[in-house]
Amino acid sequence: MDDNEETLDVAVVGGGVSGLYAAWRVLSCPRGASPVLDELAGFRAGAPRVAVFEMSQRIGGRLLTLRPPGAEPVCMDMGALRYRASHDLVVRLVEQELGLPVAAHIVGPDNVVYPRIDRYPGDGTASTASGREPRGHEPAPASPVDEMRAAIETVIGRDPVGLSPAEWLEIRKRGAWAGRRLSDWGLWDLLREVMTAEGYDAVTGVSGYAAVMGDWNAADALAWFGGDLASGTDYRRPTGGMQSIAHGLSGRIASAGGGVFCGRELTGLKVTEAGLVELRFADGPTSSGDAFGASTRRYARHVVLAMPPRSLERLVDRGRAEILSDPAVGRLIGSVRPVAMFNVCCCYRKAWWREQAASPASRRGSSDLPLGQVMSFALNDHADMPGGSALSLVVAYNDERTIQHWSELVSSADRSAAARSHHRWSDYEAPTAMAAEIHRLLRFAYGIDPSVVEPEPPFSTIYRDWTADPFGGGCHAWRVHRQSWVVTEKIVQPVPNAPIYVCGEAYSMQQGWVQGALEHVELLLQRAFDVPP
Repeated sequence: MDDNEETLDVAVVGGGVSGLYAAWRVLSCPRGASPVLDELAGFRAGAPRVAVFEMSQRIGGRLLTLRPPGAEPVCMDMGALRYRASHDLVVRLVEQELGLPVAAHIVGPDNVVYPRIDRYPGDGTASTASGREPRGHEPAPASPVDEMRAAIETVIGRDPVGLSPAEWLEIRKRGAWAGRRLSDWGLWDLLREVMTAEGYDAVTGVSGYAAVMGDWNAADALAWFGGDLASGTDYRRPTGGMQSIAHGLSGRIASAGGGVFCGRELTGLKVTEAGLVELRFADGPTSSGDAFGASTRRYARHVVLAMPPRSLERLVDRGRAEILSDPAVGRLIGSVRPVAMFNVCCCYRKAWWREQAASPASRRGSSDLPLGQVMSFALNDHADMPGGSALSLVVAYNDERTIQHWSELVSSADRSAAARSHHRWSDYEAPTAMAAEIHRLLRFAYGIDPSVVEPEPPFSTIYRDWTADPFGGGCHAWRVHRQSWVVTEKIVQPVPNAPIYVCGEAYSMQQGWVQGALEHVELLLQRAFDVPP
């Protein structure tokens, strides 16, 4: 498809997984399955005319896969990491429709918790390496997972593991504690009611999920945790990285006659007297400026805004979408808050954490240091590494509790560059101070004795600050007092009778997962276009 002036049947704004999936589903819907799409196709005696417009120079949104220098077979996801085997829409898309090769996402069998003084295995047993019990406990404490599971069971009156989405929806709607609906509790407030202070500190400090332990609607937070507590959960990822999902969808869109256009920032949105939606796009990304500058007008019969809430708010705040400026629409958009995330990845020539004591090649841990969740990969043990190559990666996934520690190591110039979306590993190179700091903290967290081994600094360190515009955060959380099951339906068409629709992970019932994004797109397709599930 050429980017010309012909009226589109469906214009999708946002080239993340939500927007690409929406475009592909519209284009692949069989004739006769949707009266609305059949009517659109009838305008041109063929498939509906569909195009995706992305403001940055890459597709994928918060799916970001990068390849370390000199190790092209290896890919590192700096955004979404994985999906569950229970995520039916993702499994069908990735493994059946796109046919992408996948692998189990296993980091290690003996995940470890790294408090700043004591280290102990994630199951709560005492550390034989340190020769002492974890501080303040006799015997060792329950693991953060067990603490959380017990707390949720206390609140809902049943074991949370294995509950179905329908059962969790009922808990969201009907659940209560101490005479208040669960949706009127913040998670932090509720947990303090049912946990000891020590248990709460243990979970918030070393669970690796500091952000979700805070200002999150408890009705939705409990459901999120409930789905992540079961031991032995089957996690998977495409071997080419999560961003390969976006590339696969883009290819399918092109094959079906649709178009995907990067470098198109939406700078204006309104409904014309003829009932068409007028879209104005800047000639190239201009997210740092308020002036429209040179722009291109496009018209569409329907518009899908697959944009993060932060991007929608910026559009309204700058006076570029008056149709979305009604306070009621603003309340819908603001029903969720972005969760700040900041990821740092180090490349080492060897897996130095294995040299001091017997340790698996790869493992996952969490810490109350400014590291969040730490995942270590000794990739030279993998069959796909070039002959004789040695490469190990350590990646720290940080959220709100530790963001400031890292952001202060980024200069304004670095932050401006990081706000742009690029393609290559080198585009995300970390400042020298950040590389040195994460290396220092990793040595401390792993308990490295310099008299035994002094690991060489990483030869490359990259980072991704997801708090930067246009995302605002790495995922989203429902605000306290919002009824998610109501908003998720209303936001689909926030302005009654206007052919403008909103979708994405932010407004789903499975926030933080690709599955949530796809579920919300499916809801939109059913409501707006009569597309069957």
